[in-house]
Amino acid sequence: MAREIKLVKEYVRKIESRQNKWQDEIKAMINDLVVELNHTKAQVVEIQDNIQQRLNKTEKYLKEFEQKVDIEQIQTGIQEEMKKNGEKVEVEGKKKWDERMKEETCYLPIQQEETQLEKQTIIKRATNVVQNRLDRRCNIVMHRVTKKINNRYQLRIRDQKIEHDKIIVEFLLGQMGIDQEELGKVKV
Repeated sequence: MAREIKLVKEYVRKIESRQNKWQDEIKAMINDLVVELNHTKAQVVEIQDNIQQRLNKTEKYLKEFEQKVDIEQIQTGIQEEMKKNGEKVEVEGKKKWDERMKEETCYLPIQQEETQLEKQTIIKRATNVVQNRLDRRCNIVMHRVTKKINNRYQLRIRDQKIEHDKIIVEFLLGQMGIDQEELGKVKV
């Protein structure tokens, strides 16, 4: 009976040793995961900075474009053109003035709408790029970690089962009073 108790104690000691080792491995994997996620965060921040710079450039371009299409500039242009042609701007040119203003400014709302749509498209596209990269990166990290945990867990279960079976065989042989030397030594 003392031999069986010794075997059980040895078994418990080995299990505790394995559990400690496994906990250390899991801690190491969690640390790896944290490092990986920090790296991913840094990449995301960099991507967001790049996108913000692009948006700032686009915003600047759109402002310049809007200034070019300013109504006052159109009016000034028409007045100068009429003066060059020798037409009077105040009285005789009133009808012509109204026609030209209507002609020149009719496209203004369309152009402003197009610039707004262009701005929204750029923002949407940039947001999608960031989101897709972040999702892809997180999926890769989670897949790696899950795979590591599953592989190590499967190995632990297999090793524990083999160890458990060996101890049960030894215990049963001891209970039946069969000498192990006769059957061949069971390795622990």
